[in-house]
Amino acid sequence: MVPPPSGPPVRSRRAGRWPPGPPGDDLRVPAYAPSWTVWAPVLLGLGGIAGAVLFALGDFGPAVAAGIVEDRTDGSLRAWLNPLWHWRVPLRFYA
Repeated sequence: MVPPPSGPPVRSRRAGRWPPGPPGDDLRVPAYAPSWTVWAPVLLGLGGIAGAVLFALGDFGPAVAAGIVEDRTDGSLRAWLNPLWHWRVPLRFYA
């Protein structure tokens, strides 16, 4: 028989999650909402340069949402972004 653990209970990281809810909702809603809000005018007929700019800005919605969720869940934005600056192949392969 295993003895009960001694000491104070350990709080899991999930206990203080933001936003509360199922695990997929913490990123799904914040990722889709800004993207579709920015894309709505384009889908409703806005064209030209303004439409192209809005369409391109909507692509960054999921990345921004992931950064916000990472920050709100006591994660480190620096640790999350750090792999972007570690090049693993010579620069000539990115051309």
